[in-house]
Amino acid sequence: MQALFQLLVLLAFAAGINASPVRADDEFVRYILGDSAITVWVMDNGAGLAFFAPHDNENTSAAATMEYVGANGGRLVQLTHSGERNVTFTHNGETYVFDPNRMFTDTGIEATLKLEGKTYSAEAHKMVRAFAGEVVKHVLQQVKEGQLIIAVHNNTNGRYSIESYKPGGEFVKEASYVFQSSKMDADDFFFVTTPELYLPLRKAGHNVILQDNAGVTDDGSLSVYAAKHGIPYVNIDAQVGHTAEQVAMLAILGDILQ
Repeated sequence: MQALFQLLVLLAFAAGINASPVRADDEFVRYILGDSAITVWVMDNGAGLAFFAPHDNENTSAAATMEYVGANGGRLVQLTHSGERNVTFTHNGETYVFDPNRMFTDTGIEATLKLEGKTYSAEAHKMVRAFAGEVVKHVLQQVKEGQLIIAVHNNTNGRYSIESYKPGGEFVKEASYVFQSSKMDADDFFFVTTPELYLPLRKAGHNVILQDNAGVTDDGSLSVYAAKHGIPYVNIDAQVGHTAEQVAMLAILGDILQ
């Protein structure tokens, strides 16, 4: 067993896993996309909330969620590959790049391949769609009817925040309602898809955005997928380095959902 664990650790680091410590009972599922390997790292600590970390460079969110799941139970699925945000792979001599949080709809897959790598083909599209389908199986494994998906993300100070969804912001048309607290950093916020999640977070005085599910742009993100399939969704987004703040936000959501 010890030898197997050591092998898993070596494979984990070879796949680019560097954000958080590996546990002996973690599961690693390796997928081949063209000439690249992507590992789905699953931390399962029994009953509890289900989390998803799609970006391999957002280490604060992974570390904060592993800390929370380790203490409170639940499940974290995270994608690891290169330590970068985007996934890059080569197929038939062409290099393709996509954002793994933009692969959950066909519209999103086409857009992200064209935007991130400037290269697109129908075959690459099918490959990314198949990979996304496998990821969804892992993410939804613990999500039953009435439960929810919780994504965890990080942002860079001043570049993307709750201000991005307010009048004059880049994503103002994507939100139905926005509540900003004077007591929270604008970079630390909740993004939700249902009023049932928005209202208690607002009442408690936390930064929170309610997605406009009817008018939201189909960018292939998991929030769009969740809205299309009637699955409640929360994104807990925090500034890089705000580990304590993100752990506290995870606890806040856990308390509200109890």
